[in-house]
Amino acid sequence: MNSNNIHVVAVLVQDHDDNILLVRKRGTETFIQPGGKPEHGESIAETAQREVLEETGLNFDTNRFKTIGTFDAPAANEPGFTITADCLRVRLRPGESAKVLADAEIEQLAWFTPRQAAEDINAAPLFKDIILPMILDTDEDVVPQAEALPSVAELGDGQEGPPQSEGEQPGDKTRAA
Repeated sequence: MNSNNIHVVAVLVQDHDDNILLVRKRGTETFIQPGGKPEHGESIAETAQREVLEETGLNFDTNRFKTIGTFDAPAANEPGFTITADCLRVRLRPGESAKVLADAEIEQLAWFTPRQAAEDINAAPLFKDIILPMILDTDEDVVPQAEALPSVAELGDGQEGPPQSEGEQPGDKTRAA
């Protein structure tokens, strides 16, 4: 791994209707998946759990996260850097999306349908170029099955869908901290 590479964990958060939750950090213009850098000794799932809780207020058992894969992409908010992202997915159950709140360094969070995400937003390369095409190109689940997740040390280093008023579409509802 070169010095211009950042290792992160990124989480695809989807509600039961396949809407996607993206966040925007303070002082940035780009929507990204919730996630962040692992702490020493933390497993990928533990990093996902901590980062999703810190950024959205959602608290999941680590067994709810399913592996998508590991991908390299240009960093969205650090010019000249790339990221190596361990990507996971968590699907919300009915009612859980109502509990989402922008927290920590998050200025805005928003729900988007996959089509809206493809057309209407400024999203990070990891999401726009890698994760979103997987969602759009398949009718099957993005993640076929859960896998055992290595630790960072092993790697070396009751509401239906998002809250909406009548007539609103996903993506119309944003919440700022």
